[in-house]
Amino acid sequence: MLIPFSSHPPPAVDVTAGTNFGNMTAQGGLAAAFDGNTTQEYAQSAVRATRPGYVGKTFPSPRRLEKMVATSTSNAGFDSAGVSHIIQIRFYATTGAAPTDAYDGTLLAEISNHDDVVRPATLHLTSSDQSTHFEHAWCTIISQDPGDHTAVAEVVFFGWA
Repeated sequence: MLIPFSSHPPPAVDVTAGTNFGNMTAQGGLAAAFDGNTTQEYAQSAVRATRPGYVGKTFPSPRRLEKMVATSTSNAGFDSAGVSHIIQIRFYATTGAAPTDAYDGTLLAEISNHDDVVRPATLHLTSSDQSTHFEHAWCTIISQDPGDHTAVAEVVFFGWA
């Protein structure tokens, strides 16, 4: 069945609704990724000491997801390398049980070669499946260097209930 879409852009999912999950619990922790602040430094952002890092949201009701926007930290990018580094940003979602790890879902989009050059960046990932209603969505960050910390200042999901 084809579900008609509005000609208007999808609304951002309320960052205060639902339940946060993931492994980026250092520094500002999971809440930092959903506090509406896109200009946070590394120390106030959601951080994971090893790769991959992931942070997500369990929605109060299932959503058709159009896109995810991930914003890096304002002073360190998406990792702690301090130099130009290639990282991957992935957009996942699932229904049923919440994910048990960074890859436990349907891959909706990815940027596989982002040059993380220690400056603020906002990345838009468009979902490859905009008709399925998902209960959980998350952002996975993978640094090329396994010793780097992964970090994100803000994650926003866009879609319809």
